[in-house]
Amino acid sequence: MPRYLLSALISLAYVLIFVYSGTFAEPVAYRHKWYPQRWRPGPYCGTASQPLQDTPELFQQCQEQCAASGQQLQRQLKEGAKTLEFENPSSVNKCPASGLLYSTNRWDDFLVMCRAHPHSQAVVVWDSRSGKVMDSWPSTTSLDEEGKAQAYWFQAWTAHYSGDELKAVELCHQMRALHRDELDNLLAQAQLALGHAQAAMEVCDTSITAAKKDEALSTELAFEELRWQCLLELGKAKEVLGENPSGVTKCMAQLQLGQTQEAGKTLETIQDDPLFSAYALFSLKRFPECRKRAEQVLKEKGWQSDYAGNAVVVGVLSDWLSGAPEDGARNFLRQGLNEAPKTWPYPILRYLNRELCEEELFEAAGSDISRTVETNFTVGLTLLAQKRDQKHARELLSRAAGHGHYFEGMAARCLLKTF
Repeated sequence: MPRYLLSALISLAYVLIFVYSGTFAEPVAYRHKWYPQRWRPGPYCGTASQPLQDTPELFQQCQEQCAASGQQLQRQLKEGAKTLEFENPSSVNKCPASGLLYSTNRWDDFLVMCRAHPHSQAVVVWDSRSGKVMDSWPSTTSLDEEGKAQAYWFQAWTAHYSGDELKAVELCHQMRALHRDELDNLLAQAQLALGHAQAAMEVCDTSITAAKKDEALSTELAFEELRWQCLLELGKAKEVLGENPSGVTKCMAQLQLGQTQEAGKTLETIQDDPLFSAYALFSLKRFPECRKRAEQVLKEKGWQSDYAGNAVVVGVLSDWLSGAPEDGARNFLRQGLNEAPKTWPYPILRYLNRELCEEELFEAAGSDISRTVETNFTVGLTLLAQKRDQKHARELLSRAAGHGHYFEGMAARCLLKTF
């Protein structure tokens, strides 16, 4: 064999060893699922998570618990209760797959729904009209106008809780065809979630005008808040500040415009929203304070609250970006993996623990805009914190920054100016 060919083969062997050692190809190991699992870094916490998986047994248990929860509320209704809520919520009021409390919606009759679509088979819905778990909706063709309105109401909220915003929008429009506006708030929310901020703002404008005419102040304020969120999504923060927004919205608009000193002062007035405060502190690069605020979210809302996972994400990223001791971040993430609800954003916690690569995380996010924003935000900042693949990190943060009404979009836009 010619010497030059032997040298080339030896060099190629060294390159392959170098690549698969995870040094040269470290970004590849984190980004692509085809990279051999055995060459990926071990779990950051030292131990792998064991997320609950949906099974036929869990699905059946959820149906039974949802029915038991519905019967609890039905007894309250028979006893004359004006508001329906679980008293001293227990494990029977939570989905066994996700750990989240069931949601209720009422319009004379009521529904108990399993949220966040943790099941692969169907959405679990208990209907007080039939007194049983429903797996499909009866036809509305034989119903009168009031019956159709109630059916559209329940169907739209079920679609929303199952993550199908397109279906929710369709049902909201069917309600509007009856000249009813009871679903307009959900319509604007769903359109905004789909990225149709201009359409959502048109709904808000119409509803605000009607609310002013009817002197319905609470309705007017609710749609004004939604309208400001639409303006933030459209990048019109100046227009928001020209009005009289709430403290949270005002702070978001100031951060979007780079008015950090003013945003810091506004933040001092916000006492009742620790999760937003955590993201605002993160945006201002006050990372140690952000970490403490994330812990406050979990202390006040509990580890089984809707946004427990988000609090863990922003807390861990704060530790990484501030250079805090690794043990604190590891312990915080380990507790989140053990106790946070096993639904979104749980896959992000698994990514932070190096159990999922970037490609697998984006697959878990799917086409949902809010999940995609959270994924771009988390992956981008993880890469920046670990000083890897900086160009790709900034690309991901730029994508997140394009969605101004999300806390992650707000923070991404601020941090891109300083990193």
